[in-house]
Amino acid sequence: MTKDGQWRVRMAVFELIADLAIIFGKEIYCKHLQSIFMGYLTNTAASVRQMGVSKSAALAAQFKQDWIINEYIPVVNNHYNVDKKGYNYRMCCLNSLSAVMPFIQKDQVTSLIIPIFLKATKDDIPNVKFCVSKIINNSRQYIEANVFNNQLVGPLKEMANDVDKDVSHFAQVALQTAA
Repeated sequence: MTKDGQWRVRMAVFELIADLAIIFGKEIYCKHLQSIFMGYLTNTAASVRQMGVSKSAALAAQFKQDWIINEYIPVVNNHYNVDKKGYNYRMCCLNSLSAVMPFIQKDQVTSLIIPIFLKATKDDIPNVKFCVSKIINNSRQYIEANVFNNQLVGPLKEMANDVDKDVSHFAQVALQTAA
């Protein structure tokens, strides 16, 4: 049913899987449901992907840091790094990582999430670049100040000079917020 032709059916199934995971717990979810649920990352419907992002935050709140670090982030990072995937899927991965940032330590954000954000700042697709700029801007409180200054300011400055006006704008906003 996660491959049903109707996006509303797919969304209901993914939503139900996440709700069942919260009811039955981490062990059942990881063993039986996780591989199905993570399919939201590459669903063709934007509404399904967005629902997956929001349900991921709920799962992160329930399952805590160990699950996020050992189960969730590696899967999302693997999906991000797959060649020939559409830019919408990369943006979904970025939003998914952003959704779990409040539930892990800043040093874990630095080691597990910042490398993907840095890669996104070099993406060929402008939408991915301004998506990561928005995420960096909105997630500053989860990023260590020295990491922001030493690793993210440079790429943001490069994007602030991008020919795409949206990329430039959102990079400038992220830089101004930091000042």
